[in-house]
Amino acid sequence: LVDGPGSAEYSGSDLSTKLKLLGCDVASFGRTLDFWFKRQFDGKDPGIKSLEYKDEINGSYRRLCFTSDGSQLMGGILVGDAKDYSKLLQLSKKPDLAGNDPSGLLSGRPAAGAAAGASVDGGDGTGLADDDLICT
Repeated sequence: LVDGPGSAEYSGSDLSTKLKLLGCDVASFGRTLDFWFKRQFDGKDPGIKSLEYKDEINGSYRRLCFTSDGSQLMGGILVGDAKDYSKLLQLSKKPDLAGNDPSGLLSGRPAAGAAAGASVDGGDGTGLADDDLICT
């Protein structure tokens, strides 16, 4: 609009969200609109592999979807425990897993090196890098 008629372009929306429903945290995120509109999360896309974790004791569930080689996080669903939502959302926008492994992300374990004392989040405990986008 600033550059005149025809210069505005819609580049899509981020459908990621975090809610609390009847006291239960629920979150979903996806790398692209295709993750939702082409239903890449449902296990039918051969280019997407999913890992699931169900904790009946604590009442939580998470499903994380990765490229078939496990090198990129494509999206996920968190129910009951969504504390990793911001970290996982930002990671899904990156070209790699930033030193994490898929099973570690599923279980919430820190990246390699974090256990040895090396900070993976700038030392502030957020799990977010300095260049991660928090709000749009």
